[in-house]
Amino acid sequence: MKIHGKLYFISRYLFNRYVRRNVPSALPIILSLLVPRKAVVVDVGANVGDWVRAVNKSAPWRSRCICFEANPALKIPPDLVSADVCWRNLALGRAESVMELVIPSNHRLGFLKGDVDVEPGMEAVSVEVGLLDHVELTKSDEKVFLKIDVEGAEGLVIDGGLEFIEKFRPCIFLETYEPFAQRHSCSSKQVLTGLEDLKYEIYWINTQDRLSRIVPSTLAEIPGLFSRYIDFLAIPKEQRLKNILARSILG
Repeated sequence: MKIHGKLYFISRYLFNRYVRRNVPSALPIILSLLVPRKAVVVDVGANVGDWVRAVNKSAPWRSRCICFEANPALKIPPDLVSADVCWRNLALGRAESVMELVIPSNHRLGFLKGDVDVEPGMEAVSVEVGLLDHVELTKSDEKVFLKIDVEGAEGLVIDGGLEFIEKFRPCIFLETYEPFAQRHSCSSKQVLTGLEDLKYEIYWINTQDRLSRIVPSTLAEIPGLFSRYIDFLAIPKEQRLKNILARSILG
């Protein structure tokens, strides 16, 4: 039944793209293709739970979701309370510590302070910072899908999760944005090159919602529009079938 579910989502995507000639969103098909059966979905930067809702719709065969949200004001939404979702108001970073989270007054998002000043109208609150390496999984949790969207602190999360990534080899959906990465004396290229060094193939989800494979270490700058959020997908090189499917269906 789960295989049939995957085939349904894939067939629907291909029909919309090649028969109806429109450009369907890449996210549902990415989740359908790459979230394994009974996988644990680790959502770093859960915000208000939109990602979990997308997973529940496009990959209902997942096991459970573990969500991390640094903003203490953002609690688990009522509709996700009984949906096998573990919600933790905790930031993930490079080391266990306490950091300041900056929360704009007109925006629900917050970001770890880093090398920026708190501007008028922004609030800074102290938050606990943990490690991705310390995420507790059970013996039955062999498959993991990882999403990281932390407003510029992506490099910190990965640095604090190297053992986790090496052990579980998850597919990683990553949002990065150059000005935000610079808050932590980092760059989008450094983040993606780090994943390349961990033997991942990197794909840019381009402006047409299709995948373009890139080799970050060979690029003078990362592709995409500087003024928008840029999404990337990282698939372990040893997962050849998933890489082939990603290229053939979404390329």
